Amino acid sequence: MTNAKTNTNAKVHLDGKVTHNGQTFTASAAFAQMEAVHDRMWLLQEQQLDCYKEIGLLVIQLRPLYKSDKLFGQAMAQHTTISRQDYNDCKKIAENWELVQRLNTDGKLDGLGMSAIRKRITKASKPAEPKAPKSAGNTSAGKAKAKPEAATDGPSDTKQFQTEAELATFVKAALESNGLNTSAFLKALHAEIVG
Repeated sequence: MTNAKTNTNAKVHLDGKVTHNGQTFTASAAFAQMEAVHDRMWLLQEQQLDCYKEIGLLVIQLRPLYKSDKLFGQAMAQHTTISRQDYNDCKKIAENWELVQRLNTDGKLDGLGMSAIRKRITKASKPAEPKAPKSAGNTSAGKAKAKPEAATDGPSDTKQFQTEAELATFVKAALESNGLNTSAFLKALHAEIVG
């Protein structure tokens, strides 16, 4: 990576246009540009995962040709520049391709390298462990149970929106209050819009 400085200052003009790195956008065009770049990143990640899978499948096919992992590792070092950890991570991705696809669709692999993806696969493929109770049990024998209060915080689903910014604030709050993944929501929204 180079130490070249990148201009991170954007200028907002009185007419509402934004200038950044020599390009001028209207605010809506700047948002559209961000979305287009984000979509390209997502497509590149899809392609990258396909590449990891292909390497992994080749590792799976070549490994039986060698008597030991050591001999296979020596052959890999002689013929490729792929590190042992990388080709093993690719193998894990190929072996768990359906799970990788599901994790990616859910937005849980965004911007991750192979090692982090391998860790997510391992975590997601383990069965859920039952959680131990955090208390000694119900110590309120004979006491009336508290009635749940009506939720007063969080977004209301009957609100009328005047601007896109109001809608965005509402959606963000709804995602957070429901514990949903923003990136997965954006992918689902994009798929819904594109059709």
